[in-house]
Amino acid sequence: MNYAIEPCTGHVAWYKLGSYYVKHINQMLDYTSAENHCKSVKSGAHLVSIHNAEDNNAVDEFSQWSSRHNPRIWLGGHAVNDPSQDSNFLWADGSDMNFYAWIQEPKQPSGDGRCMEMNWLGKQGITGCGWNCGWNCAGETLTFLLLEYWHF
Repeated sequence: MNYAIEPCTGHVAWYKLGSYYVKHINQMLDYTSAENHCKSVKSGAHLVSIHNAEDNNAVDEFSQWSSRHNPRIWLGGHAVNDPSQDSNFLWADGSDMNFYAWIQEPKQPSGDGRCMEMNWLGKQGITGCGWNCGWNCAGETLTFLLLEYWHF
């Protein structure tokens, strides 16, 4: 399936993808630095979160379109050690972790990784947070439209 990847007026190198604005970064950084970079380039932006199969496929296609040489990217998911959480993982933007496309279906991976990546097959995996990878920043459309309206 091909997803419409539309350039966003007024947002250089950002694209509309479903309900998000996204920007692919080819620079290779560790997870924390990538998340901090997203927050620094656009208010309300984080590493991309994925909430359904359609979003997962769209992010995979966008990543391959943006970076054919290395479509492995950081996702915004990270492990938590908080028993009050419903899941062992949370999204960097604070949204619920309600969709998985694990490499090792149907179970969540085991091991000592704490950060989520997407591989070139659109599958999610957990790895150490310190290795360098490309990534996609994302922000909700409404947030970006409001920022554009108020000229922040």
